[in-house]
Amino acid sequence: MIDINHILEWKQTFGDIYQMEILGQHFIFRALGREEYKNIIMHDLSLGEFQEAICFSSIIYPDDYDYTKGIAGVAEVLSDGILDVSGLLLGQAKELLDEYREELSNYDYQVDCLIHEAFPEYRLEEIALWPVRKTMYYLSRSEWILQNLKGIPLQLIDETMQQELQEEIQRDQQPQRPQQPMEMPPEFAEQLPPQPPQQLATNEQVATDFFGGAEKKPDPKPVPEGGIQSEEEVLAMLAGTGMSVAKPSTNMNDIKPELNWFGYMDELKGEFD
Repeated sequence: MIDINHILEWKQTFGDIYQMEILGQHFIFRALGREEYKNIIMHDLSLGEFQEAICFSSIIYPDDYDYTKGIAGVAEVLSDGILDVSGLLLGQAKELLDEYREELSNYDYQVDCLIHEAFPEYRLEEIALWPVRKTMYYLSRSEWILQNLKGIPLQLIDETMQQELQEEIQRDQQPQRPQQPMEMPPEFAEQLPPQPPQQLATNEQVATDFFGGAEKKPDPKPVPEGGIQSEEEVLAMLAGTGMSVAKPSTNMNDIKPELNWFGYMDELKGEFD
């Protein structure tokens, strides 16, 4: 059983520590630093020696474990776990960087940075453990120190979001002006000939323009006061308007030409009957 006092001592010495159990054997280790990792790579070791070197550098307990005589595969499992918590796996550093950058959009993490800038004697990890009342107390002092003594302008994230919201509301409330027709420049307007006032064309003018002009019809003669008395007067009135009127025929042969056949047959008989 590991003594709790040893664990507290290791935490004060190494910071974050981790535990892994493999087949009943407990291992406590710390994260591997970048320079330590580079030094191990520079020795050009085999894969097994590389894994054991990582374990020797990071394992805190037990500190006398013999990986060559112990359970097979222990060094491989431990080295993978050590590289994982150290952020040294392929592409892991970039993922961690993006994650921590995203955290800085949170107001809570920005407070830690402001307090650390005004009071550098406090570490960021220590500030994160403070209660809210103490954190707000140091934040108020940090804002005053940075703005008034160091001349650093500050704008908290909540104030920035509120200002952007107000600007968006003001843009929505502004009435949109109707688009004005485009005016022609004066130098082009002077070159155009003056346009006569536009007039609406009547139906008669449209018909005249479409059919290529039409002769002016004479005004019809007025009807006599006594009324129309005879056929000759009606024909004379219609002729006065320019209309051609055919005189009705009174000959039956003109009305029905098929009756001429009987007359033709009468001529054929003659004296031969």
